[in-house]
Amino acid sequence: MNKTQDRKVRLLFVTIFMAILILVLLKFNVVSFNNNKLPEAISLNQVEIGLKTNSNYQLVANVYPLDSYYGHVTWKSSNNDIVNVTSNGNLQAIKEGDSTITATIPYNDLSVSCLVHVSNDDILITDLVFTSHEVYLTKNGEYQINYQLYPLNGNYRSIRFVSSDNNIVTVDNNGLIKAHNNGEAYVKAYVQDKEDTIKVVVSNTRTLSNTIKEPEIINLSVNNVSLSLNGRIKVNSEVLPESAISDVTWETLNSNIATVSNGEIKAVGYGKTQVVAKTVNGLTSIVNVNVIKAKRDIERIELENNVKVIFLGREYPINVKIYPDNATDQTLIYDIKDKNIIKVENNKIIGLNEGETELTIRTNNNIRETMTVSVIRNPNKVVIDSFSMKVDTIKLVKGETKRLDYSVEPINATVDNLTWSSSNPNIIKVLNDGLIEAVGVGKASIYVVDNDVIKKIEVEVVDKKLAALITDHSYINLHKGETVGLTIAYVPKDITKVDLSYASSDSSVATVSGGIVKGISPGKAIITISSGDVSLDIIVEVKEN
Repeated sequence: MNKTQDRKVRLLFVTIFMAILILVLLKFNVVSFNNNKLPEAISLNQVEIGLKTNSNYQLVANVYPLDSYYGHVTWKSSNNDIVNVTSNGNLQAIKEGDSTITATIPYNDLSVSCLVHVSNDDILITDLVFTSHEVYLTKNGEYQINYQLYPLNGNYRSIRFVSSDNNIVTVDNNGLIKAHNNGEAYVKAYVQDKEDTIKVVVSNTRTLSNTIKEPEIINLSVNNVSLSLNGRIKVNSEVLPESAISDVTWETLNSNIATVSNGEIKAVGYGKTQVVAKTVNGLTSIVNVNVIKAKRDIERIELENNVKVIFLGREYPINVKIYPDNATDQTLIYDIKDKNIIKVENNKIIGLNEGETELTIRTNNNIRETMTVSVIRNPNKVVIDSFSMKVDTIKLVKGETKRLDYSVEPINATVDNLTWSSSNPNIIKVLNDGLIEAVGVGKASIYVVDNDVIKKIEVEVVDKKLAALITDHSYINLHKGETVGLTIAYVPKDITKVDLSYASSDSSVATVSGGIVKGISPGKAIITISSGDVSLDIIVEVKEN
């Protein structure tokens, strides 16, 4: 073999080796050619909007993370006769009525909606508000005017923008300001008889006002979002004017559904809530949050063993890894080729007769793996002559687990035929050999059977004792006639049954009923929430409107 042929052979071997190495790394998820960022949230640029018949509007949906894999969005109208929506979210108002437009990520069914009102007549605008009233630009700089029209279902949206000095700044029909020369100018917007003005300062260097101003507007990058459980989204805030103090505090109205920290919202439970951003002078902006059950298909399953040898009469767990581990439907189906040799109960293989068969494990979306199971007789098995339990009765706290001890004679007997069962799995659940879990309050019996011998253990389960009541609001400010709902958490947090009573120290100032506090007249009152000997006080201050 000459040198050229030798190099070709070596190159071939290296190529084959690298190909095998890459396949192995892909198999065990060491490397991937796919973007592993999966969609966790979807937002819309509107919550509610009004349109006039035969008009159009562009809805914008964003998927988070922004570089998510499977981030494709589909659009649907609840009534195509009223509003039609294109594949890219463009709305066409056809006839009078209401329709809900929904944007959905097909990969996991995450969706977010916007309510659209269509009217044949003009629904007049009652107010036009700029989000900023002062902006600083350098020469050739640009600024897009952001504004809000009220009411939300107003459909007369023809807006005219005018610059006070086109030599300094110009503005187009969409509100885009362009700076041309140094100086000051004003840009006004007109809609019907409503108007608003923004001051534009153009200089060689972009500077802010020398004085610190009160916040006038707080804008959020997202106001309407749906998330999957444990999904996250970062909401950015903008406080205007730019010279105002930009500090913002964040609060969730229901921490059992969503938490928030520095604008990052995390979905922790299913349902709807709101996250509130507040400036130092009390201006607020709201994010509507909807946490829904997102669909996630199983992509592959992996068996711990593809060949398994078990002893006759013994049971063995079937260990299956599901990818991804947060797949929505993790149901496993077991297909046995010869049911005379093995059976499967509670995800365990039980040897019935000596022999060999195949067991196929598959999912509802038809992902499958097969193992070969051989059943042999245990040559070292020592038969149990008798067995006894260490206790006859036991008391547990809900949520507690306990292993029930037993003894067998002879002490070297093979324990493989004991079966465990509960008279009420809603109170006591059998996890595995002798391990039980208290899942409900009440009494139940555990039965242990070996051939014809039955042992019975009486179990009583009690609930945990309430240690404390906690709330996010120890001091509440209300205006006369205003109401607020109280959110109460328990310590320990997994207590499920708590009877609460509410009382006001001065019902002429504030009343409370079913956890709803109402301001009656100016003053202060103490709202007391109690359960048994545990209580919590909240101070309520009521002010005039």
